[in-house]
Amino acid sequence: MSTEGPHATPAATFAHINDRNNESAIALQALPGDPTYNTRLGDGIDLLFGGGRQFFVPTTTTDDEGSTGSRTDGRDLRAEFQGKGYSYVYNTAGFHSLTKKSLPVLGLFERSHMEYEYDRPSDAGGEPSITDMTLKAIELLGSGSRKNGRPSPNRGYFLMVESGRIDHAHHEGNAFRALTDTQELDRAIGAAARAVDLRDTLIIVSADHSHVFNIAGYPMRPLNELPYPVASYDPPFASLAGNGIFDLAYDVNLATRHVEPATDGNGVPYTTLVYGNGPGYRGAARVDPRIDAFPGRGGVIPTGPDHPAYFQEAAVPMGSETHSGEEVAIYAIGPGSDVVRGTVKNTYIYRVMANALGFRSGF
Repeated sequence: MSTEGPHATPAATFAHINDRNNESAIALQALPGDPTYNTRLGDGIDLLFGGGRQFFVPTTTTDDEGSTGSRTDGRDLRAEFQGKGYSYVYNTAGFHSLTKKSLPVLGLFERSHMEYEYDRPSDAGGEPSITDMTLKAIELLGSGSRKNGRPSPNRGYFLMVESGRIDHAHHEGNAFRALTDTQELDRAIGAAARAVDLRDTLIIVSADHSHVFNIAGYPMRPLNELPYPVASYDPPFASLAGNGIFDLAYDVNLATRHVEPATDGNGVPYTTLVYGNGPGYRGAARVDPRIDAFPGRGGVIPTGPDHPAYFQEAAVPMGSETHSGEEVAIYAIGPGSDVVRGTVKNTYIYRVMANALGFRSGF
């Protein structure tokens, strides 16, 4: 996970609790032998990778990277998990040293959420990417070995991978990080599909919700992709940032065949990407995004809409952008993927997975 390990979505795979924000209690439900342990997990989770180290470390203790924990009960769960046979790692060096004999594994690579993919190379402690963690999980779980390498029948496994920082970047109103994390998730999906045998492995990809995030107007394809000639164009059109997705929307003047920035009703250019609400609300008359001095992420003044800190414009002022109500896509490949089609309720995905695992839940 790119989020904290006990965060809402990953926690749903191993915990039962009435407060998603009580992550210290959620962490305990994964600890074998604890009075609150979720006994339906049998002898324990094989593998947990992500952030959220603070929920495993007490407030009185400095963790592996110099930060304090947030547990108020004085318990250091890193040591308690190790006492139950878990290998514990917190950086890339430890991560890359893991082998099948390391199982079960607890990997906590950040005090809170993990870095955005764009920021990950500058992380002081070093942390793996979503792709790295996905491939390592498949490598470790693929043999069916368990508990420090003691062999067991290969009964298959269930692996949940979440790229939750996509959601966080949207809440910040920062499309740059949302889309670069989406690219990394796409790489992880491709890597997983190549690493497993799709004759006996079902991969499902979906989202738990959408955001008030959209493509505005009728942006043109980049110059080198246009299927028709143009007479002339504004020079920036020849090198659109991100093939135009992080730039202004451009249009062609049908009378002159000249390509120029598309404009709003007041003649002001606008970006291809916009938010319905969020931190990007300007609260003033719109200006050309290329000279917009509105502070972006971290208070940085962007040099244009392609800058990593840029906040896309939002129609409604909000401290945090919100989720929205569109239906989201479900993609699947492998045995059982043929039943993933059309419009379905979100609980239908559970039934597909249950059937793939041999629990005949019906449809």
